[in-house]
Amino acid sequence: MTQELERNYEYLQKSLTRAGFGYLYNEQLKADMEAGKRGIDLPFTEQSLGAKDYILFRPTIVEKEDRPGFYIFTEISATKFVNERPEVSVAVPHFKMTGMTVAQITTVLNGGTVLHTEGEDAANKAKQYFSSIDLSKPVKIGENREIIRVPANKFDLPQLLSKERYMGKGDEKEQVLLNIQNGLKADVTLQRPDEYGKYPKVTLQLALLENNEKNGYDLALKVLDRSGKELNIHRQEPKEDQGMKTTLRLQAAKKPDGLPDSTLMLTEPGGAAGKQTPKKSKTP
Repeated sequence: MTQELERNYEYLQKSLTRAGFGYLYNEQLKADMEAGKRGIDLPFTEQSLGAKDYILFRPTIVEKEDRPGFYIFTEISATKFVNERPEVSVAVPHFKMTGMTVAQITTVLNGGTVLHTEGEDAANKAKQYFSSIDLSKPVKIGENREIIRVPANKFDLPQLLSKERYMGKGDEKEQVLLNIQNGLKADVTLQRPDEYGKYPKVTLQLALLENNEKNGYDLALKVLDRSGKELNIHRQEPKEDQGMKTTLRLQAAKKPDGLPDSTLMLTEPGGAAGKQTPKKSKTP
């Protein structure tokens, strides 16, 4: 392997680790690059969601058209199966060290909204988006669902969170912000008492909701009771360059069941993983 190809391989390996695949594809990736293959046909890997429910992930690595012998990581395809039948599919673009991770894609396929990096701006800084998919709109079997993306700098997440005041300060409030921007539900205690004089415990969750009047999407904070019933919802329309006070930070997410122990789920690059081989080679 030439020095240039070795650097190319190391960068791809870091990109795959950041995306959540760990060292899963190292051996095949290196062998196919040394063999000079134009397309590297990596197998699917499975994440178990239950007895008959799972998600198949597959990274796409191809030789760059205008640069023979140089390979790029372009996207992750993912399909969620329910009762062993394909239910929803997406194709998530990747550029350099940006793009949704496996953990974030899992959240989106399950109906959540996540904050993530994707692409670069004119200053070569990673752009941030809130993204989700609309599961209510039908698509043909085998078609990918469109990913809804709204630039994060059009919203002020801390301001949105402040509309539902709760008993949390400092580090606790920051953790709530991190949780909801990663698509997780956050359990909090409200500052205002209910009709019985008690301080209710509720769950907060982010969503992107269609705004028909503005022909776009609002960022919404849903307030749910412990049974999942919607109690309230706060919406924030996108505005030009709100300048979010909270940005993506390095935070390891829980590794979903079914993926190898080496797999590292991160919102940002970092960490190390052990050596494994793909568990599945199914096709959706």
